[in-house]
Amino acid sequence: MDVVFLDVDGTLLDFHQNAQWAIAQCAAHQGLRLPDSFMPAFHRINNALWYALEKGELSLSRLHEVRFQKIFESLHLSGDAARFEDDFVALLRESCIPVEGALSLVKALSDIAVVCVASNAPRHQQERRMTLAGMAPYISRYFVSEAIGAAKPSPAFFAYCQHAFPDIAPDRMCMIGDSLHADMEGAHLAGMHTVWFTSPLPAVLPESVDWATDRLSDIPPLLRK
Repeated sequence: MDVVFLDVDGTLLDFHQNAQWAIAQCAAHQGLRLPDSFMPAFHRINNALWYALEKGELSLSRLHEVRFQKIFESLHLSGDAARFEDDFVALLRESCIPVEGALSLVKALSDIAVVCVASNAPRHQQERRMTLAGMAPYISRYFVSEAIGAAKPSPAFFAYCQHAFPDIAPDRMCMIGDSLHADMEGAHLAGMHTVWFTSPLPAVLPESVDWATDRLSDIPPLLRK
């Protein structure tokens, strides 16, 4: 491969651990005692909102407006949801708990390809977190939906990424990510190769997936072929 696009949350960084840490800090700032049901509610509602964003039904700014409002309402919690969101976004920018093997992955990939981030999250957030995680020196470009004006898996997002490398054919590009919808399907339709980072591994690979693995260390040998 000549160009590799990497998702961040759930692929390079452990979103569950980073979010849990940030939420605990947000709750402490407001003196809130969160129920055990808070994190399941967060993941359910957060995932639904990001899926709506991927389908073009929701803007990133609107996601930030309603995310914790919906969570607080669903759990009948009192508190300042807008402040909670602001604190969460600020803290998430400083969170950089990596997925096991992520730093070794970007190092190895940088020896064989141009390594790029492809994310629906804000650029300043992802650049900061990649720097804190020690991965920034190995990343050449950042492709983010807010700058492109379209989110993964939109054809416009992947076309923008490809146009940045006009001399490289799509079949010399690869998308690595944890989302079957945003990462795999979008990249497959754009003619790229795909690596699905997922667990448990599927018995049968979806049509949009070339390779699937639950270990990041498996990926560099696949892309050297």
